[in-house]
Amino acid sequence: MGPMVNTWQLTLESLGAAFKDGVVQHFGNPSHEIASAADATIIADLSHLGVIQVSGADALTFLQGQITQDVATITAERAGFAGFCSPKGRLLAHFLAWKVGDDYFLQLPPELLEPIQKRLKMYVLRSKVVLTDVSNSMVRFGVAGMNATALIRDVLGAAPGEAMGISSTALGTIIALPNDRFEILALGDAPALWQKLAQRAQPVGE
Repeated sequence: MGPMVNTWQLTLESLGAAFKDGVVQHFGNPSHEIASAADATIIADLSHLGVIQVSGADALTFLQGQITQDVATITAERAGFAGFCSPKGRLLAHFLAWKVGDDYFLQLPPELLEPIQKRLKMYVLRSKVVLTDVSNSMVRFGVAGMNATALIRDVLGAAPGEAMGISSTALGTIIALPNDRFEILALGDAPALWQKLAQRAQPVGE
């Protein structure tokens, strides 16, 4: 585990998080947290999810040949969902994909990261592409609920106006997901950002 996420886990533990296998299970009151997820604004750690960074001069062309999404639609302003299939068409993984600069990022369940990264590397061949596991160097958390948009706008200064839109601020990058859900890629002081959001959102487990 990388030092940033290790420090982040210690921070969450100090705030009452109970971990199992590196994943937050709850913040001390599971039944209340589950109820809050139904009718309140919640905040949850997402840093256990795997992230593959795809970089290099041929990154776009390489991904266009491997994933189901039109990679040209994944930009600094818009994320997308994409699948990765076997040669016979069986879905092997489903990603949340976004772009920062010239690099693409594919987020997927942690148990799939190693086998999918290994399989993708088989197709790199002579392409100028580098695949890197950056899961442990990115603090990410989710905010969801009816007041999530207003909360993110108040604390971070901006919020995407539509699903899959991306807003970038000095505090973090915000990806809007369907149904009033957001993923925040924290920049700078992640603990302070979490605590500001948690003043108006109930921390919950996975």
